[in-house]
Amino acid sequence: QIAVVRQRIAMLFQGAALFDSISVGENVAYGLHEHYRYQMTDAQIRDRVNWALSLVGLPGIEAMRPADLSGGMKKRVGLARAIATQPEVLLYDEPTTGLDPVNTARLNHLIMGLKAALKVTSIVVTHDMGSAFSISDRLAMVYRGEIILVEEKAELMRKLGKKRLVLQIVDKLAAVPAGLSAFIVALGGDGHELVYEYDTRAERTGVATLLGELSKASVRIRDLHTDQSSLEEIFVGLVNEPKSEPKDETKSAP
Repeated sequence: QIAVVRQRIAMLFQGAALFDSISVGENVAYGLHEHYRYQMTDAQIRDRVNWALSLVGLPGIEAMRPADLSGGMKKRVGLARAIATQPEVLLYDEPTTGLDPVNTARLNHLIMGLKAALKVTSIVVTHDMGSAFSISDRLAMVYRGEIILVEEKAELMRKLGKKRLVLQIVDKLAAVPAGLSAFIVALGGDGHELVYEYDTRAERTGVATLLGELSKASVRIRDLHTDQSSLEEIFVGLVNEPKSEPKDETKSAP
């Protein structure tokens, strides 16, 4: 049963994990020999190796040795080995680690292309926030072995589109002025700060109208600045979010 499951899942290791003692072609064919040596002829295996290398943009390098390859090429050969068995699920362990920006972008494009071409489910473990956001449909954040967030990318994009306008107020406010009830405004800084959250992708942000209402309410502004959410901020916010203590359902004996 384990062998059957392994045939359906393949993995690209962080360091590609190629065998230095054998050729590129033999590396790519390794999984085929392990799982399909009785179902496939040598000619079929050679054709599959050529097919896999062509998909990752490296046709005709079967005779080369891993030592002759660049870091980016090694990653792509490792990916060719993974897809050669035509799995249903592809696991990627830190695929962009050690790659320069050009090869990182190339590998990200390749991951997305293979997902579409092979109709394969891709699970990518990465610390590269940019890559995670560019190649994913859904993201999960893991902290101390626990998944603390699972979110569709579209929803994360909505959150990342949020921006905060922080207004430093000269005179202390006891409450948010009544004229600002139509805005998402919070009072902070011991009454000396107003924080307005808005969507940067909206046709109108409402900032000009907000400032006009503040002027009408005779609220004097000392300073202001803006900041925008990032994936890192969302992650840190979730990590620092206090967890509610479980309720003690036990009752003490009388």
